Amino acid sequence: MRERTKHRVKRMSVDESLREFESKYGMSTADFYARFKAGEFPDDGSDEFLDRMTWAGLYESFRSEEPQRTTR
Repeated sequence: MRERTKHRVKRMSVDESLREFESKYGMSTADFYARFKAGEFPDDGSDEFLDRMTWAGLYESFRSEEPQRTTR
């Protein structure tokens, strides 16, 4: 039971972070990720670049956990 609670807290934190990026950059995570994978954003070392790397990583983590969430 304790592990499920930790997983839910982590999940809520990831969801909240994704919503923050969506608000900050004015696009959905799905749209961002499609553009990110297509190479539409420059690798310029800027703060926005670091945000995009974090956003993509969070989304990939979110996607990798989806099958677990649907089976519970």
